[in-house]
Amino acid sequence: MTNRILWINPIGTSVFDEPIRELIDREKRLETTVNVVSLSRGPQHLEYHYYEALVLADVLHSVKRAEKEGYDAAVIGCFYDPGLREAKEITERL
Repeated sequence: MTNRILWINPIGTSVFDEPIRELIDREKRLETTVNVVSLSRGPQHLEYHYYEALVLADVLHSVKRAEKEGYDAAVIGCFYDPGLREAKEITERL
């Protein structure tokens, strides 16, 4: 069974996308596809609550788009979990 997962880096830079992709590729099942993306705009880190608020809408749009595109799961790749509760509210299948 093939699984598709969208890993969302909730920051406005793609500098971490490739290293994360490489780590995931070493650990995932062969039949699992993981796409790693970052936001097209936003802060370079989330060290402040204000920065978390700035990325919230874009994170939620990314999660909702993943659901519409048929992904099996979306991961918000940040231990702060920006938008996690809200994402659970707006999705039905993820």
